[in-house]
Amino acid sequence: MSWPAVNPGRLRHRITIKRPVVGSGVSGSKVTWQDFVTTYADIQPGKPGEAVRSGQITSVLYVVITMNWQSGIQAKMQVQGPSGLYVIEDVVNVGELNVTLNLMCLALGSSNQ
Repeated sequence: MSWPAVNPGRLRHRITIKRPVVGSGVSGSKVTWQDFVTTYADIQPGKPGEAVRSGQITSVLYVVITMNWQSGIQAKMQVQGPSGLYVIEDVVNVGELNVTLNLMCLALGSSNQ
């Protein structure tokens, strides 16, 4: 079995992974997003699709973000990329070797990827 590695030349996108922080205020609980880690990654568009949201069919774009392994990254965190915001749907530890992570993400808003 070959050792999984990412070609460092592919890691050309600077990303920031954000985690939710639940706070409280006069109007109840509020979720804010706190920077968790900033690193370089490879962002590759995946397959486009459709989803039903609020009774309407909208188009969605899935992307795969490949990065060096980092502990603590979980589904439902967000990734701020150079051209958009992504929600992490799944985290894949390639080969379970703690070397490479593939983040399966869903693009939000007006991402250009």
